[in-house]
This record gives sequence, structure tokens and C-alpha cells, in this order.
Amino acid sequence: MFISIFNAGLSACFVVVPIVWIVGEAAVAVLNAASSTRWEMTGPMLSWPNELLLLGVLLLISCLFALRSGEFFERASKVPFAMAAARFSASASDNQGKVTAHPKPELPPIERPVTVYLAGGMRSSWQERAVGALGEYARLLDPREHQLDAPTEFTRVDLDAIDASQMVFAYLETSNPGGYALAFELGYAKARGQIVVLVDEKRSDPEHERAMRLVAAAVDVQAGTLDEGLEKARQILRFKSGRRH
Repeated sequence: MFISIFNAGLSACFVVVPIVWIVGEAAVAVLNAASSTRWEMTGPMLSWPNELLLLGVLLLISCLFALRSGEFFERASKVPFAMAAARFSASASDNQGKVTAHPKPELPPIERPVTVYLAGGMRSSWQERAVGALGEYARLLDPREHQLDAPTEFTRVDLDAIDASQMVFAYLETSNPGGYALAFELGYAKARGQIVVLVDEKRSDPEHERAMRLVAAAVDVQAGTLDEGLEKARQILRFKSGRRH
């Protein structure tokens, strides 16, 4: 930025100084014509053609310094953003591998009518209990209903159902061998801004708890049993719908 200002000053000098000199000569000529006293300017005197030539050269030099000033100003204006990006990159590198605890934000508002996507296993019929507990307050989307077998097809349909929901109720049963598909659905739901309620019956297992630590930190509500999770989800739906009983 200093170089930009310095070049702007030089550009102004190369314009102002000759103009002042020419104006001074014109003023002396006017005074000499109006009075008997002879006025003269100190310093070298040039003929008018030479003075005009000199003025043209100085204006050209002034334009060059003005262009340099603009170039340096443009560079200087970009430096703070580049420095900020560098600091952000350095901070990200320093914090890589570190987990920082942050307070969870308030739950986002739910639009009415409420739609809840049921994520979890397909064999234990736990969805029937969810319908009995939450059906009074929300429309439930059960992925069992599409009966698709091709992964590309049911993945697309399930993600579309999450997009259409305001809450995802996820049930990770003890019989679920991994929970990888469930974790994927929960991550997608959080990226879309949905409320996520997770029932994890396997969280007492230390190895499983370590594997699911990131998922557990991202969800809005956790529970250890299906009944506990349904009750918490019901309380959220009651509150968001304005019903207390």
C-alpha cells in the first residue's frame, strides 16, 4: 500500500509542478503587460514550444506512475484476503486430528405438518412402535415401503425422503452389525439441516463408542433404548407443534 501511495504522489508531482510553472509564467506576462514594472521569474526559461513538449513528457511520466500506483493498490487490496486464507489453512493444519467440544446449537424450527424419516434396520418391525408413538404428531416415512433391492435405487429414494423430512429418527439396534448405512443417512440429514434423534443400543460397547464418536457428537438428541428415544422425539414434536399434552 505504501508503494501505491508513493507512486500516486510522484504522478501528482509530475502534473502539478509544470502546471504551476506555466501558470506562473502566464501571470508574469499579464503583469508585465499591465504595468510598467518588469517582472521576471527566476530559473531557466524555455520557449513555449519547448515548454509544451516538456509538459507532454511530464504528463506521460505522470501516467506511468499512475498506472504503477493502481497496480500496487490492486495487489495490496488482495493481500489481507490472502493472509486470512493462509491463517485459516494453517489453523486447519494445526487442529487436524484434534476434537474440540462445542455447545450444540438450538434445534432448528420444524415446519408443520411435520415429516419424520425412520432410519434403521428393516427386520425387527420397530417402525410399528414408532408409528404408535409419533404418528399422532407427524407424518412418518418408512423406507421399508419402497421395497427396492438395487442399492443405487433405494439410496436415491431414501435420500429424497430425508430431503422431504424435518426430523430423522434413527434406531441402531444391537443386532445391527455395523451401522454404516445409518451413519451415512445421519450425516446427510445433518448436512441438510434436519433434527436428528439417535437411539444407539450399542453405545455401552467401548469399541463401538469410539467408532461412533463423530456421529454421536453431531446428532441433536441421543438415547440408549427405543422407548427413551421415542419419548424424547415425542417431546420435541409436541413442543414444536405447540401441544403440551
